[in-house]
Amino acid sequence: MSISNITSSNAVSVPNQSTTVLPSGCSFGPIHRFSKHNATLVTPASVPCPPDAQDLPVIWVDYPPNSPQDPFHFSKFRKIIIMVLTLFFAFITTWEMSSYSISSSSLREDLDVPQIDTALGLSLYGWGFAVGPLVLAPITEEYGRYLVMIVSVVCYTLLHILMALAPNIGAILSGRFLMGLTGCIGPTLTPGFIADIYAPEKRGLPMALFTLVLLSGPAIGAVTSGFVEANKHLEWRWVNWIELIIMGVFTPLAIFGLRETRSLVVLERIAKGLRKERGLQDGGRYTAKSEVDKMRLLPALKSSISRPFLFLFMEPVVSFFALWTAVVWGVYFIVIAGLPYVYSKLHNWNIQTTGIAYLAVAVGSFIGFAGNFIQDAIYRRRQDKDGAEGRLWASMVAGIVFAAGCFVFGASATSDASWFGPCAGTGMVLAAAFTILQCCMVYLANCYGAFASSAIAGMSFLRIMLGSSFAIFTNDMFDNLTVRYSLIMMGGIAMLLTPIPFVFFFKGPWIREHSPYSKKLIEEERKRIDQMAVSYESSESGSSESKVTIPV
Repeated sequence: MSISNITSSNAVSVPNQSTTVLPSGCSFGPIHRFSKHNATLVTPASVPCPPDAQDLPVIWVDYPPNSPQDPFHFSKFRKIIIMVLTLFFAFITTWEMSSYSISSSSLREDLDVPQIDTALGLSLYGWGFAVGPLVLAPITEEYGRYLVMIVSVVCYTLLHILMALAPNIGAILSGRFLMGLTGCIGPTLTPGFIADIYAPEKRGLPMALFTLVLLSGPAIGAVTSGFVEANKHLEWRWVNWIELIIMGVFTPLAIFGLRETRSLVVLERIAKGLRKERGLQDGGRYTAKSEVDKMRLLPALKSSISRPFLFLFMEPVVSFFALWTAVVWGVYFIVIAGLPYVYSKLHNWNIQTTGIAYLAVAVGSFIGFAGNFIQDAIYRRRQDKDGAEGRLWASMVAGIVFAAGCFVFGASATSDASWFGPCAGTGMVLAAAFTILQCCMVYLANCYGAFASSAIAGMSFLRIMLGSSFAIFTNDMFDNLTVRYSLIMMGGIAMLLTPIPFVFFFKGPWIREHSPYSKKLIEEERKRIDQMAVSYESSESGSSESKVTIPV
């Protein structure tokens, strides 16, 4: 449909397109109807234009070849800065799981509350982690990651003041839940940032680093906070003051160092700037493709909030990995609670020495991190043959090692056994947990591309809600079943779930072929990568006509 075909009284006179030189990356499109809140394609069947709308040709706004504004083409230095900042926020939020746990003794004594109340603080923090992504992560997919990240960082920082000055357990529990709500953005958005700036074949290392900080954070938090807790002049309040100081330094770095990486949001902002600068002088209205048929705020929020649940209950990939990682996360909480129980009650260690035992968590995480390089090598070598399922090789081994680690921890959790046994079991559990979580997240990122945050939010909801609940009854379970049989029982459950990665490895292509979302999103992601390659080749040959296409 040409400009001359516009018959509406609301049509606006625009210059001749044939003589217009557009900004690089932009191209003319068909006529659309623009109202206050939306834009739709005008077809021969369209009704006459209403008085509050306009029919205008569009000028599609896209990235020029290799544009530095395209998050995929950020400089290496910029990508490293974004990764360091997002990984650190994820790290500090997991640090505070164990720092709270190890400082709970002085908190109970100071506020005169029972153990179950302080254990609830650990679970509430986890539940905040589960609920927050359902609202915040999908919003970032619609409206950008930067603003949500910064608001969360600031709020998370300020909540430490509430925690440090809390006069009673009610303030502590409220603060812990709110900290979980705001802190969840670190672990939830980091995979989204990675998917925004790295191609699928380059996401292995960043995702491995993410999983490393996710699992090693509690180990380092326990070691460092153990010495603060042991000092009678510091204890639990100064654990929070120290964390406030750390976040106070980090917050301005995040504000000035992070950038918006949600590609569609960046294009919408570019289009808005061009409309303000050039108006209709170039023969059409500058428009990003994501602005067409865009839902208003409340319907968009409803759709975005429901998306993680849709993935969780309708996508077999997300459903089964959520169940598996929920058990992994539950055992992770049992191990965190089990180490001080074993070493203080069974081996009579003091709190500083018990904190050092948490280094087994870090050692296991680093072993899992090292194993990631083997997994990446296998994936690169077998990518053409195995496809996305090539990401699951390590998880098949890790499932077996995870169950074995539970058995080792349980069998050696007695006063007459060597102290090394629980540490060895912890190392095995954490190395396997690292591998399982990392493989699951990378696999979901490959399956769902730009919507990786919602898919991971759906998986994380079940994982964290179920896993965090273990903290409430862990000590009672130890008292009734003993640590030995508690971990042996969890090892048996883990063994029952070991077939999950095998099923997806061998049947994954068939499952994804029949999945309502995975197939479509993988095709869009491949198109995006292919057109990046075309753009790069064209720019190398001097062509100025090709451009990167970002899928809507």
